[in-house]
Amino acid sequence: MVKKTALALVLGFALALLGTAAENPSAAPLDKTVGYALIAKLNRSFQSMAQSGAGGAEIVSKALTTLMKDAKQARKEAKIDPVFFQRFSRILRVLYTAVLSDPDQTGILMPIIEREMGDFVLEATGESWSGSGKGSIGQLANAVAQSIIDLHIYLNTLDQRETIMKSFEEKYGVDAKKKDGGAPAPLP
Repeated sequence: MVKKTALALVLGFALALLGTAAENPSAAPLDKTVGYALIAKLNRSFQSMAQSGAGGAEIVSKALTTLMKDAKQARKEAKIDPVFFQRFSRILRVLYTAVLSDPDQTGILMPIIEREMGDFVLEATGESWSGSGKGSIGQLANAVAQSIIDLHIYLNTLDQRETIMKSFEEKYGVDAKKKDGGAPAPLP
């Protein structure tokens, strides 16, 4: 229980470091404001838990479940794209898994949980996850914070991606994808 409350507090502080960075809405084809709102809601949820000292599996589980329902609804209404949904829902899954740990306390799920946490930390920060001890919670919090920053950057650059791809194609001599759906020509 102490580990779960500590995790909620550490994650809250990590998300608080992001401050209001996630609350910078601007209009876009998919309505980026919905993505920014989901990020801000995640931030506020954990910041509130950290400030109040509240947490625990039940409170965190309820917050994450609500966020997942909101994200699914936004995806269904095409207000967020599949890339944003997958990245955001992965953050929620990792947080949910971290807080709930191994519900039946047998350790049967620990290899799966530790592998997922390790993959998440490695992909987000480039570090190998220690898997236990005080440092592991900090590593996970850093990975969550980095993933949220990456989501924010994704939303910020969503409307620029086509221009960036064209620039890349011109700079490196890659032919654009054919309009008929065929693959681009190979590099020389």
